[in-house]
Amino acid sequence: DERRVVRTAKDKRWSEMRAAITKMHNHLKINDWNALSDDFDTLNKILHKAKQIVAKEGVPSFYLRAVIALEDAANAIKRKDTKSWNAQNARSFNRTRAQVKKN
Repeated sequence: DERRVVRTAKDKRWSEMRAAITKMHNHLKINDWNALSDDFDTLNKILHKAKQIVAKEGVPSFYLRAVIALEDAANAIKRKDTKSWNAQNARSFNRTRAQVKKN
């Protein structure tokens, strides 16, 4: 018999975002831009779902740090480096870099 844990909506959304950011950092370590692109989309969907909380509390600092880290990682990669990647990974890298610039 496990007891239910009652958490606020803010805590639920923030823990979902932290889990997505952790996955994003892990995929960044192994240079898997295809999965990283999916993780970034998931993170933005969670942020959109929490827009009422974000309007009240503001954008969480851990989200901003994650986006900045992703942008720095994308800017550190040169165009010639992507030539040696497989096509799907390179496409996902370009797509993610464009999305990060847009956000």
